[in-house]
Amino acid sequence: MAKILIIDDSRVIIHVAQDFLNRNSHEVLSAQDGPQGLHLARSHHPDLILLDFIIPDLDGFEVTKKIRANQRLRKIPIIAVTSITDPEELERVKNCGVNALITKPIESEGFLKKIDRILYATNLG
Repeated sequence: MAKILIIDDSRVIIHVAQDFLNRNSHEVLSAQDGPQGLHLARSHHPDLILLDFIIPDLDGFEVTKKIRANQRLRKIPIIAVTSITDPEELERVKNCGVNALITKPIESEGFLKKIDRILYATNLG
């Protein structure tokens, strides 16, 4: 069981992801904006972060930058979960310090496989 933080401004996405993750015995925390997500990351030190890149106040790029700059948090794997479709922007997301990318809409099997693969790679699966 892993502690997973979802940072996404969509309640629907949070609910869907939470449902998938809870059914697989993961503990789930959620935030709907960048500052709240960073606060939860600092206070709960999750095993994995699922991060939307188009969120209020601090976007996914800034959240990733702040997590990677924090000595205590920098090794937490981040999976970008995004609806960005522009190839150049997607490339920018892939290269900003995330460990993997999932595109919306979320498809349960691929979503869970990618999460398990990242957790296994960090010895948490």
